[in-house]
Amino acid sequence: LEAYKYLPQTNCGECGEPTCMAFASKLIDRSGKTENCPPLVKEKKYAKKLAELDRLLAPEIRQVTIGVGEKAANIGGDDVLYRHKLTFFNKTKMFFDVSDNMEEAALIERVNKIADFKKFYVGRNLLLDGVAIRAASNDPAKFAAAVKKVAEIGLPMIFCSFNPAVLKAGLEVAKDKNPLLYAANKDNWKEVGELALEYKVPVVVSAFNDLDALKSLAKTFAEAGIKDIVLDPGTYPSGKGLKETFTNFLKIRRAGIMGDTEIAYPIMALPITAWMAGIA
Repeated sequence: LEAYKYLPQTNCGECGEPTCMAFASKLIDRSGKTENCPPLVKEKKYAKKLAELDRLLAPEIRQVTIGVGEKAANIGGDDVLYRHKLTFFNKTKMFFDVSDNMEEAALIERVNKIADFKKFYVGRNLLLDGVAIRAASNDPAKFAAAVKKVAEIGLPMIFCSFNPAVLKAGLEVAKDKNPLLYAANKDNWKEVGELALEYKVPVVVSAFNDLDALKSLAKTFAEAGIKDIVLDPGTYPSGKGLKETFTNFLKIRRAGIMGDTEIAYPIMALPITAWMAGIA
């Protein structure tokens, strides 16, 4: 295995495996982590090998984490375009929306339904993974109040607003929850980028049906030191727009898998656009 040559090859057993070869196999299938090998991590003579191994094991599509703790949602992290070639280690995450214009009782009821949702399908339970909080009011104080209530449930959150002041208000009451900011676009990218850096949270860059602009935003953020980026190329729910949506998603994913690191990030789809268009 390629990973084996970067290990100490002493078969010390500190990782819990009988041999370094067995540990290398764990690394390849992602059931093991490099930090589980104390000599590799702690001894300076292995520093170069550790760096090379981390590069080798890094997935083609960056993995981004939303939320904290056991319920945190990991997205991306893919190495292949098609599942039959390997596997998708992180399944698609489903977030259900609430609005900051909802009455408190209705908001809490909806969030609890999201948290409790469970449907048995093809041998496993399907769950909802988090809550997308829409700043329908565009009022920072109102949005912050909604975020505070939703945060009590403990699910990962997406903050949905193009207004940096609104996003900042939400971050102030949930700065330790690692929410995903939605979204930075051509008009607000500087302010939203600064929030992502200040609060160390993941962020969506958005450019509807303009892959060049999307790539430019992602590159700008990466150069600024923002690593956890999610791409929103736009979701069009019907007709020609639906075809373009799938085409754009495929172009982005193929480019990332083929080595274009400037766009090798998870992709976000917005099924809510079907509801907004009156289709669903």
